[in-house]
Amino acid sequence: MDKKVRNWLIAFGAFFVLSIVFTILVLTVDVRASFNNPKLGLASMNEKVFNAIGESSFWYYFTQALGYLAILVVVIFAFIGVIQLIKGKSIKKVDKEIIGLGIVYIVIAIIYVFFEKVVVINYRPILEDGEVAASFPSSHTLLACVVFSTALIEAKKLINVKFIKENIIFLIEFLVILMIGGRLLSGVHWLSDIIASVLYSGVIVSGYYLAMYYLDTKTVKEE
Repeated sequence: MDKKVRNWLIAFGAFFVLSIVFTILVLTVDVRASFNNPKLGLASMNEKVFNAIGESSFWYYFTQALGYLAILVVVIFAFIGVIQLIKGKSIKKVDKEIIGLGIVYIVIAIIYVFFEKVVVINYRPILEDGEVAASFPSSHTLLACVVFSTALIEAKKLINVKFIKENIIFLIEFLVILMIGGRLLSGVHWLSDIIASVLYSGVIVSGYYLAMYYLDTKTVKEE
């Protein structure tokens, strides 16, 4: 097995197990009424972190902007995919990375709808427009982590100038860190919401890279 494929397979398995274990912990450990939640998991930890950090309008609006930037990235790659489809007149002519990104974006949408509309695990510690809002996992964190992280592979492929490529990669990684920390500092999510988003993102991102590298090795063998 190719080394990259093996490493990403291990990463995918680790994130998958950790995400399941952590979700179970949120559902079963230290569950009690807190703030706007009738049943908040890991309540003591979440309350201590929230009380220590508080709320921040700056980080709230900043991370909202980062969320819009992530959506813009989605639109750009969707546009590239459509152009390739039109020019090639076949889905086979669309880069496998672009098709993979499309699947990734669909998975994000499914997770969002599931936890927002079907199974609400936590509500935000603060009201949103006077009403409770689903909080678990942090959709902004999930969106940014997945979209920016999966964009790395396409950025490496499309950009040939080393200096520009290195700086783009650094910027993307920095934006991911900013979203994770900023969303927590904004005070609109519990710590457990952020952790869950990072773990779920890890599953999706590692799954994407695993699939891409596996397809690369398969193509090489066929050639």
